[in-house]
Amino acid sequence: MLQHYRYIAFTLFFAVVQIAVAQEKAVLDTLANRLTLLSQLSQAGNFEQAQVESELFREFLKRQKLPLSPKAVLLLSGIYKANQDDRSATRMLADAELDARHDPNPSSKAALLNALVQECRKWELPDQALTCQQLLAVARDSIQVGERREETLSMQLQYDSLTTLRAQEMADQDKYVRLEKTRP
Repeated sequence: MLQHYRYIAFTLFFAVVQIAVAQEKAVLDTLANRLTLLSQLSQAGNFEQAQVESELFREFLKRQKLPLSPKAVLLLSGIYKANQDDRSATRMLADAELDARHDPNPSSKAALLNALVQECRKWELPDQALTCQQLLAVARDSIQVGERREETLSMQLQYDSLTTLRAQEMADQDKYVRLEKTRP
């Protein structure tokens, strides 16, 4: 009887995991499709429809608790610029800055902040551009610290390996008899 319950629990767990993976894939597919649609509308010069779709896209991101990507920031900024919508652009840039502040990955944070610095300058928002520039400098410093830490670890591993080899060589030399050569 206990085995039967274990089997049912295992089956339910497996089903839940499959559903979660499928939902995540569906969200990523929807995200990619919406970005593609926005890009196509922009390229076609249909900025009014792109504006409507951009607001739906931002609501989708908020609902799914997903951050704006650098590509999305550039695309949305271009749409808002074409429609001369300062208010939406300012809101989007502020939301993207918050996303960057909450991003624990320094590499993706730096990419987003770099895009934000460019777009804030285009929208003539010098204070926000400066703030993003400062955050970008901190993110780049974090990346460099991480790279240095990895290099140090790699060098330590190489040193440890050489030390081990040298110790092995010294132990092997003790197995042999050494004859000193004398010079006449």
